[in-house]
Order: sequence, then structure tokens, then C-alpha cells
Amino acid sequence: MKRSSGNEAKKSFFSRFVIIVAIVILVFFIIGIAREYVKRMELDDELTGLEQELNKLKLDKNNFLESIEAYKSDFFIEQEARARFNLKKDGEKVAIISLDSRSESLTPEKMLVEQAQRSENSASGRTNLLAWWDYFFADEAIN
Repeated sequence: MKRSSGNEAKKSFFSRFVIIVAIVILVFFIIGIAREYVKRMELDDELTGLEQELNKLKLDKNNFLESIEAYKSDFFIEQEARARFNLKKDGEKVAIISLDSRSESLTPEKMLVEQAQRSENSASGRTNLLAWWDYFFADEAIN
């Protein structure tokens, strides 16, 4: 009878060992599956981002091609010729508008005078509103 109890002890030890090995193998499989699942989710996110970037680039390409077509149009070429080279169409008349003395660019002397007037206005306590009023309407009152 003692032999049967020894065999039973060996069988129970063997069955426990097999169960422990099976659990360890199962844990390794679960860890491997979890890692692959996480990698797949990251790849799916990256794929979604790349698809969005591809769609944006396609839209940019279409906009670029449309702008190229606009630059090739006769209207654009005509506008550029007018703006850059001062050209005109046959039969058109060009009107030249001269600048009056008020709209001329300021010389350094005039700039110094205006700065002095501004500093006088701020020193005398005049408000900005009054200074502008004088700037626009003082000449008309004199004339």
C-alpha cells in the first residue's frame, strides 16, 4: 500500500507541475497577445493620421493646380502687365492723376515741424481729438 501512496504523490506532483507550466505558458500567450493588440492600435492611429495628412496634401495639390490655371489665364496676365509694366490695351485711354501738394510725401523738414507741433500739443495739454480737429479743419478756416 505504501507504493500506491508514493505513486499518488508522484501523480499529484506531476499534475501540479503540469498545471503550473500550463498557467505560465498561458500567461506568456496573454502577454504576447496584449502587446500585439497595443501595437495594432498604435498602427491604426498612425494610419488614420497618415490618411488625414494625405487628404490634406491632396487638397493642397488641387488648390495649387487651380492657382496655376488662374495664373495662366488671360485676365491674370493682363492685370500683371498693367501693374508691373504700365501697359495698356489697344484702344484704351490712360488718365494720369497728379498729386496735389497735400498728398506729397513728407520731407525731413516737414517731419520735424510736425513732431514739434505734436510735442507742443502734448505739452500744452491739448487732447488728441483737438489736435486732429486742427489738423483737418484749421487750413480751411484760414483759406
